[in-house]
Amino acid sequence: MNIRKNKNKIFWIVNISAWLAIYLFVMLIFYSKQIGEYKITVGLGITYLTGFVITVGMRYFYRIIRRKYFSIITITIIIVLTSFIVAQIWFFADYYISVLFVNPTPLSQRSLLSFLSETVISRPNELMVWSGLYFLFNFWLDWLQQKERADESILLAHKAQLLMLRYQLNPHFLFNTLNTVRALIEEDKEKAKLVITELSEFLRYSLISDSNSSVPFEKELEAIKSYFAIQKIRYEEKLNIFFNIESGAEKFNILSFLVYPLIENAVKYGMQTSEMPLQIGIEAITKEDALIIKVTNTGKWIEKEKNSGKGTQKGLDNIRERLNNAYPGKHIFDIKQNDNKVIITIIIYGSGNAKDNTAK
Repeated sequence: MNIRKNKNKIFWIVNISAWLAIYLFVMLIFYSKQIGEYKITVGLGITYLTGFVITVGMRYFYRIIRRKYFSIITITIIIVLTSFIVAQIWFFADYYISVLFVNPTPLSQRSLLSFLSETVISRPNELMVWSGLYFLFNFWLDWLQQKERADESILLAHKAQLLMLRYQLNPHFLFNTLNTVRALIEEDKEKAKLVITELSEFLRYSLISDSNSSVPFEKELEAIKSYFAIQKIRYEEKLNIFFNIESGAEKFNILSFLVYPLIENAVKYGMQTSEMPLQIGIEAITKEDALIIKVTNTGKWIEKEKNSGKGTQKGLDNIRERLNNAYPGKHIFDIKQNDNKVIITIIIYGSGNAKDNTAK
């Protein structure tokens, strides 16, 4: 079950069931001989229905409290004070609603002991128990949610490894690279050696990245530059590459093989849709605590439906999923067509310590 999607549904099921169970328990244990009597049956029903509505309101207040990340002691104090205050609201709301339906004993005729028993002891304690169970239950759901997210991250890491393997052994890339080497052996042995060296560096990064969830951005850049060096020799004047990398950005940790699929996409589809030479730019800057990466290429964006089943599109989908799991709520992944350029932007907020669990 997806905890994130069903958390609200779980609360309603559990809260309704709990209040109904309390009502039935009290009726059967304390008023078994009076079951069916209108004043008792409806009166208790009003009491616990009012309690149910009151706790729904408390839930929204506690949700705000939980987002503040208070200490256990602070939360305990808040629970005690809230339960006492809300117990008074519950008591008087219950009484005045009951006046309309069951004609309860007037407050003026109730003993002080009975009044204090309900407003100071009984109802505050019930609400404190409810509050404690609410926080414990949510801590448990949060733990399950974290476990669920970790399981998803491991699954995505497996997918990422398969994609890495595809990049390492991409038949078209290797075939074209080897053809380039073969053509250069006779024409320019130095260039042939350079291509082999760059291919070795690229594959070395792929293999090393298998056992790391994140790497400094400069490591990913080294692999990208090796890839570009090979493609530049292959396409020559048809391909121009520009780097604008801020020094601080190079040290920022990112998921391994996060940017490379964008580069492959830019070369592959840029060559199909751009006027020559194809211009590809990579920009990376830091702004406050965020890393901003932009990959720009001349040409046009190919929509997903026109690119169904393509490996690069799967790579983009995997990037989205990995970002969602590694930086939940702390990233932006944006694709824009601007004039005759495609601009892909990744923004990662925070320290850059990814939570992606790469499978070993």
